[in-house]
Amino acid sequence: MKKTLITTLMLAIIFSSYADGILDFEYFLEAGYMPMDKTLSNNTTLKVFDGSEYITFDGEIILLQHIFIGGYMRSQFYLKEDLATVPYYMDFTFRFGIKTENFEFGFRHTCLHPVLSSYVNRSTIQGAGYEEIYFKFKGKVSIF
Repeated sequence: MKKTLITTLMLAIIFSSYADGILDFEYFLEAGYMPMDKTLSNNTTLKVFDGSEYITFDGEIILLQHIFIGGYMRSQFYLKEDLATVPYYMDFTFRFGIKTENFEFGFRHTCLHPVLSSYVNRSTIQGAGYEEIYFKFKGKVSIF
């Protein structure tokens, strides 16, 4: 699994320099810290952990510079005292649509799935999901 992921990322990096606009693959990898991490269960906000870490991989295939399909996967986890990582949530988003330089029209489906490890209180974390049909306008104003 690790070899496949590393090989895929290496090929994506190599071929990204040859993108000609007919069929492109855009991606990013992001890692960060969430200082406030809460979840909602039975209409009550529950504090799950005092902050947590996350890592996100996002990818998108773009056809003819305007038609896109893609998504991302985010894993949320926390560090135990012995520096072991404990995942507790996986977020998945699937999206497709049409975009130009300033406009985007599309559909998104997002779902959140708990990762049930022995370190997580299973009664406090539940899955969720939602869908969006959206229209986005992007602009830019030069200040200086």
